[in-house]
Amino acid sequence: MKTNRNLVISYPKCGRTWLKLLVQKAICEHTGIQFERKISKKIKEEIKDFPWFKHFLTTGDEDFNYKNDNTDWNLIKECKVFLLIRNPLDVIVSYYFQQKYRAKSKYNYNISDFIRDDLHGIRKLIEFYNTWYNHKNFPTEIMITSYEDIHKDTFKITRDFLDFFEIKNVSNDNIKTSVEFCLLKNLNKLEKQNVIFKQSRYVNKKAPNEEYLKFRKGKIKGYTEYLNENDIQYIKNKMRKMNCAFYNIDEV
Repeated sequence: MKTNRNLVISYPKCGRTWLKLLVQKAICEHTGIQFERKISKKIKEEIKDFPWFKHFLTTGDEDFNYKNDNTDWNLIKECKVFLLIRNPLDVIVSYYFQQKYRAKSKYNYNISDFIRDDLHGIRKLIEFYNTWYNHKNFPTEIMITSYEDIHKDTFKITRDFLDFFEIKNVSNDNIKTSVEFCLLKNLNKLEKQNVIFKQSRYVNKKAPNEEYLKFRKGKIKGYTEYLNENDIQYIKNKMRKMNCAFYNIDEV
């Protein structure tokens, strides 16, 4: 598989789109390139080896099994990897709404079924984290950052990203403008107005409480509003049993 030497890797719903918009907006402020939802050809021409933003190295297929993955990890030895992670309980809630209201093939069961589903649920997410933890020494360089880190200091993470991939000359003012523009409440508003973020024809806008939105609430530990105690304990028990990497069950 042909690959870029600079990669941004995450499981779905870990803040990849948010991070991408933060970086794009900062670069656009620096270069004068018009800001767009997707990474423009002009940015890729301006920035040599602009990172690929991917969910994994192969495909985003729903049936991909990370436990028995067929990734050629030797390719990673030539790459710099920015790995983005998020609290597994928040990921699984956000991913549920993605699959229920935004996916082409909608998930038609409840969230308790979803977290226990081998195709979509917590087992698959933990396998992803564990796989990357076990291969974290393969890349030439790796930076591991969390969704929670972006919330805590959005400016710093954006600057760290640009420095890590040696994207030069983007000023602090450029980043500050991007951070202000990419506040989740603003992205939420722009998405509802269908500005920049064009809604897919597969989106079910009849979802309650606007849960169909890509930029929903973005709250840390927002899972407590959706998961009952049995579901929370199921996830934590699975994390414990599978030795989930990156997140301790006492911290989630």
